[in-house]
Amino acid sequence: MAEENKTLGQLVADLQAEYGEHQYGRIDLHIADDVKNGAIARARALQTGDAVFAGMRILRQENLDGVKFYLDNPEAATKPNAAETWLLLRASGTEPLMRIYTESCSKESVTKLLNSARAFALGG
Repeated sequence: MAEENKTLGQLVADLQAEYGEHQYGRIDLHIADDVKNGAIARARALQTGDAVFAGMRILRQENLDGVKFYLDNPEAATKPNAAETWLLLRASGTEPLMRIYTESCSKESVTKLLNSARAFALGG
């Protein structure tokens, strides 16, 4: 901040102008183990390429520590250097808890993904 003579907010704005907007969100769902495990099983069963989550095509899936989807977010096409959109469903192995994380190019798409993931996890 001293070297650039800018506030932290100005530096963040400069980074977003150069590299695109990155927004992040997380929710914790305190749900029964059978609901949590069912959600993880349903998520693993989604096939990349044809499957859609929150209106976005699933490009690829990782199953290392939960289920992580990389998504084709149409909103990102309109933003230069947009953050890659992803969603992670991670079930706790020790308590009735599922953590849901996401990153995208706007607060709106983060909210949409978190809401869709909550509904998905609860069986909707």
